[in-house]
Amino acid sequence: MRSDYPRHETPNYGKKEEFLAAIVATRSPSAQSALQALDATLWVLAGGMVSQALFLVHHAVEIALKGLLEEISVLLTLDRLDYDLAKGLARQRVSAHRLGHAITRFADPDQYDPDRTCGLMDAFSRVKEMIPFGTTRGAVESLNKLRNEVVHHGGVPKDNFAYLDAILNVALPLLGELYSRGYNLHLRDWILAPLARELEVARQYVGLAKVNQALPRTMILHTFQRRYFADAVVGVGNLLFTASGEQRDVDEWMEDVNRAARTQAESKGWDIIGETADTDCIICGATRCIVAITPPPRLESGREVYDPIALHCPACDLLLEPTHRELARLHYGPISEDRLGPEAWAKEVPR
Repeated sequence: MRSDYPRHETPNYGKKEEFLAAIVATRSPSAQSALQALDATLWVLAGGMVSQALFLVHHAVEIALKGLLEEISVLLTLDRLDYDLAKGLARQRVSAHRLGHAITRFADPDQYDPDRTCGLMDAFSRVKEMIPFGTTRGAVESLNKLRNEVVHHGGVPKDNFAYLDAILNVALPLLGELYSRGYNLHLRDWILAPLARELEVARQYVGLAKVNQALPRTMILHTFQRRYFADAVVGVGNLLFTASGEQRDVDEWMEDVNRAARTQAESKGWDIIGETADTDCIICGATRCIVAITPPPRLESGREVYDPIALHCPACDLLLEPTHRELARLHYGPISEDRLGPEAWAKEVPR
């Protein structure tokens, strides 16, 4: 993981509001609708419905592209030019013709409401004349093909990895380019930085899994999902009362929950960093995240560091077993002496 990759990020709702204000200022209904489709994509993706998230993000990309065209003129979004509109566009020449005086009804191009607009590939080609996308036409065609398969035949669970690959490596990067170069906006400001971080973790893991077929292709969205639902009270979060009905002290209750989680982790053979170490949870910020490591350490720029191989946070229910160590490593990042401090490092990390 890159050393400059942020571990913790806070949601800056002010930036999201600025993002929306900039899009609203374009007076393009399609551009505004694209943001709603993107929000729906994230909700469905957090719910684990990857094929439907692909359908929604395809829709978001298509109307975001057409939204930029629409900002210039709705005519640029047309699937094909009909006679009435062509007559209106050629009004000056029609009126100058020897027979043109008989024609008195002309469509106003600025008030024209198209019955049918272009599809994704045409929209991509038209916007590409203005924005030199790094995303290739072939990649967008692949996204379009997958979307059509989902729409006409339904999603196939065994293809979820391909759907996720298209979402993370085609659709979202394309949207990122569109907003950056077309509006000088950053997509992560709309998604919100903590969620964008975990989508990047998932994207990196997908890249590793494409190269290494031995890596499991499950739970790839786990950290994103935990972050998305971080504020939900679930599971043991409801058990704040004793057997006699008395309300418990929340901190005392959390210590019991954490102790039970540590005991369970140790019973699995996890080599856990101790309680005094800075084992903060990246998802919810709690200092109760249980981190398992395995020696020997790796060297990084002359420093000794340990990689996490398993994670469990009782506060937000983050849980990655050693089977998903690569995902844990990407999400949590390296554990170094600089991070823990010399005393904690010497005490908590085995030599």
